[in-house]
Amino acid sequence: MRPIIWASLVLMGGAFAGLVAVDRLAKHPLAGETGAGETREMHLGAAPAVIDDHVVRLFADARGHHVAKTSVEGRAVRMLVDTGASLVALRESDARAAGLREDPGGMEYSLSTANGIVQARGATIREMRIGSIILRDVEAVILPDTQLGSSLLGMSFLRRLRGFEITDGELTLRG
Repeated sequence: MRPIIWASLVLMGGAFAGLVAVDRLAKHPLAGETGAGETREMHLGAAPAVIDDHVVRLFADARGHHVAKTSVEGRAVRMLVDTGASLVALRESDARAAGLREDPGGMEYSLSTANGIVQARGATIREMRIGSIILRDVEAVILPDTQLGSSLLGMSFLRRLRGFEITDGELTLRG
């Protein structure tokens, strides 16, 4: 009989500790404590988690979007993953920072954006990286900053991967 009482007390104590932890997380879901009892903001989904040489996981941000820290021609570019975008779409300022220019005599595109139809010329990204995944000669377009709120990681990159999937808010890219 005594072992049952002790086991019950241990289980109730564990349940109470779990409830306290859940209550604490509910009050500060995006905060973590420092050693001094202060809080600091934690950015979920800010950096990719490299699983091995060919797999990268991106965690959804607070709005449910997957944001990738990419490298375009060796320059850091923050991109919103957009499976509805046929091509990688770079803001003009991001393309300029990476030294990327429209392809001379390249393809011209009519793109439907939230701001209406926009004309854009194609560009080729010689090297693009996300974590340990590296792709070369990625088809892209460059748009004026006024037409694009964030550079987009579109299907011209994603379709060249071995695969990608979203499970429980986590985007897994397989290079």
